[in-house]
Amino acid sequence: MTDSQATDPAQVRRRSGSYLSPAKITPPVSSPHEVKRQTLLDRVLEDASGHVIVIQAPAGFGKTTLMSQLQRYFRDHGQTTGWLTLDEADNDVSRFMAGFAAAVEGMSDNSTDRRERPSSNHELSFWILDRLATIQPPPVMFFDDLESIRNPVVMGLLNRGINSLPANASVVIGSRNLPDIGLPRLRALGRLIELDAAELRFTQDESGEFLRARRGFALGDEQVAQLQFKTEGWAAALWLASLALARRQDTGAFIDSFSGTNAAVAAYLAEDVLDALPAEQQDFLLRCSVLKELSEPLCNAVCGCDNSLDRLRELDRLNIFLNPIDETRSTFKFHSLFRDFLLNRLTRLPKEELAKLHRVAANAYLADGRPVPAITHALEADPDGFGIPLLREHLDDLLVQGRMRLLAGWIARLPAATRSTHPWLLPILAWSVTFTRGPRAGLELIKDLDETTLPPSSLALLQALRPMLLAMMDRISEAHALGLSALETVDESHSFARAMIYQALTQTSIILGEHENAHEYVDQARRAQREATTGLGHLLAEAAEAVLDLMSGRLKNARTRIDLARTRFKQARQSDHDGNPLAGTQYAEILYEQGETVEAKRLLEVYAPLMRDLGPPDALISSHIMLARIAARQGDDERAYELLTELETAGHHLNAPRVLASARLERARMSLVCNDLNTAKDHLTTAENTYDWNATKDHWYVANDTLTPRLIRATWLIRSGAAAKALPILQNELNEAMQTNRPRRALKIRILLAEAYAADRQRNKAMRALRRALEFADAEGFTQTFADEGSAITALVQEFRAGEHQQEPVDQITYLRPEKPVMSRPAMADMGIEDPLTPKEVEVLELLAQGCSNTELSERLFVSESTVRTHLRSINLKLHAGNRTQAVAIARTLGLVA
Repeated sequence: MTDSQATDPAQVRRRSGSYLSPAKITPPVSSPHEVKRQTLLDRVLEDASGHVIVIQAPAGFGKTTLMSQLQRYFRDHGQTTGWLTLDEADNDVSRFMAGFAAAVEGMSDNSTDRRERPSSNHELSFWILDRLATIQPPPVMFFDDLESIRNPVVMGLLNRGINSLPANASVVIGSRNLPDIGLPRLRALGRLIELDAAELRFTQDESGEFLRARRGFALGDEQVAQLQFKTEGWAAALWLASLALARRQDTGAFIDSFSGTNAAVAAYLAEDVLDALPAEQQDFLLRCSVLKELSEPLCNAVCGCDNSLDRLRELDRLNIFLNPIDETRSTFKFHSLFRDFLLNRLTRLPKEELAKLHRVAANAYLADGRPVPAITHALEADPDGFGIPLLREHLDDLLVQGRMRLLAGWIARLPAATRSTHPWLLPILAWSVTFTRGPRAGLELIKDLDETTLPPSSLALLQALRPMLLAMMDRISEAHALGLSALETVDESHSFARAMIYQALTQTSIILGEHENAHEYVDQARRAQREATTGLGHLLAEAAEAVLDLMSGRLKNARTRIDLARTRFKQARQSDHDGNPLAGTQYAEILYEQGETVEAKRLLEVYAPLMRDLGPPDALISSHIMLARIAARQGDDERAYELLTELETAGHHLNAPRVLASARLERARMSLVCNDLNTAKDHLTTAENTYDWNATKDHWYVANDTLTPRLIRATWLIRSGAAAKALPILQNELNEAMQTNRPRRALKIRILLAEAYAADRQRNKAMRALRRALEFADAEGFTQTFADEGSAITALVQEFRAGEHQQEPVDQITYLRPEKPVMSRPAMADMGIEDPLTPKEVEVLELLAQGCSNTELSERLFVSESTVRTHLRSINLKLHAGNRTQAVAIARTLGLVA
């Protein structure tokens, strides 16, 4: 039997129509079979700060016990801890985020941050990270049963959350399998501590200590050895065996007959325990097993009694596989192995009686205002007569809430005959699959669908889905034609479907350059969504117009527009939708262009995982490339290339050649920044061959507005010594950009022209091109476009500022203007410093003089603490200092720092 569960004072919270049990946000207390594993604890605790600790073992191997011991240790030493036990339902993004937030809220009761917890998932992500950052000392977050999570979006959010945790915060993960949270990277960084099943098995001595000292059995060494051999040190099997031994007179005979695999042991012993109970209690347990949570009203309903709470507490007292999940011991849940056994037993009941239990449970949940679990039970009870009508009754709300994964799970589990009887379910399943497994899976479901079998509302949803699917797959012309056709047949009574058609047409019109039509579709989408009483449509509409503003160079206007839309959406307190991450990615791109890379990264760490399996292509490309560039500028080249590999993998998975080619173009650009010309040429050639760029030359792809093969080719020519050959290419590109009203692209080209002219020793032309670029950038707030091109452009801008070519100050590009000049190498040599300090080392010294710790240095410089220590060693060697205090004193004497 695994650990019973303690609770905190938090009451059961209702979120989005379902209850969030306190058991999900508090750890189990130590079970009676707990055996101290001090060696393992010592290993983990030796260097736990700032690490991810993964305890990976099958059920019953004591991982939760060890996690509980760890939690008590951290608490005893003054650290705040949070606990989240995960289950299948947490594959729903909203439920996972609500559970995570509740755990964090319980951790930070004494925090000065008293902001109300937001309701939308994207705001909740930032609220969680902000809240964690206020906890001192840095907290420890526990995630148990992570194997329950299969949704890549949830895993991606967890992965990004781990990467974004405050310095020295730790994460402890319990899972039956190795979680996909970037373990190779964590291992390479030295941030990973791993424990597996072999280390969690009880040794024979530990088994003997448990059975004799903890359980009180007078067993000989041979009997202990027999049980050790048959259980293979599996903690749950030892516990189950001890329960059965307590009810047996003939200990030797029982041990001799005891055998079987993990599952067989659980079934055998559970049956032995169940059969020892009175028939009334057996019947009570069997009927209650249809429920995931055992509360008095629910158990009373399915068992037809009025004393369920007394029965539950009596069974708990007898240690019959119940875990209390609130502090008053009024709500319980079964041990998972025991519930599986009971459910298997329950299938022996007549089909009509089992359906009746589910129907009663469904009505009990409906009476409590919880339609989601009610629909689950109703579909089990009687799909055609009860479940399907209930699902249809709540369908619109579920679609608006974005409960796509939930809908997909329900419909996929229905019998084939039921789905055939209700063909309107297939378009709903296609919508759900599209936003959980991607557009190709959705298209496969509907390719042979007979539209004549559908009612008007389902046909409208199908006609709205098709152009959206094709747009997500980058088949823009086909999507546009289908969207126009759908407008002719879907009337205004189908507001949700019509709004989605307008949204699809807005996106395709932008890409095709039909911007007047795009504005009209935006207005229509606003009107349709206003009738549907949701803020999502307004957000998507404003986001679409923000794209037009961004590509037209109206950066300030784009930010104002999307700021207002996001505020309106937040005030509407809508649930998270797939459109929301799209708008968030666009907002991050605006912030990035304005040089606000810290906030842009914060947004993208949340949104990039949502894009990886689903697209759309431009948001997928932009989110990963911006994150990669930020990582590279912070000196984390490994992370930058890892992000581009993730982008390539997504391109293969989605069969999206532009995504794949864009990842390779960015690899070429990054290689050029590092002056690795041969590698850059290889990546560029591969990118040119991966996608037919000429076929979409006139398309307005926001992700490829400034990332194109021609511009990368021109850059390669400049940096390989052939600037004269690059100049005509760039001049032609600039003319086209101006003729098609693409000022943002023109800005990029002028920057490259300035570099080409300078490399070709045409200094005056270089400065004229740079002036035009800086004047435009200053007016609209563009800064990062300059920084992305590396040191050559940085040097040109500094020369421009310092020289005679600067007629007016251009204050916007502040990152290129150092606060004070760095002392030259000859000047340092004159002071007796044989090996001069680098600018980064001088910066480290200045922060040291301010009293910064290694952790603070790491945060301020955006590097790892290992890199900080490397800088400190180099500084000490160059200044002949014994420690940091001496280094600062010497630097002050030499005038290197104030």
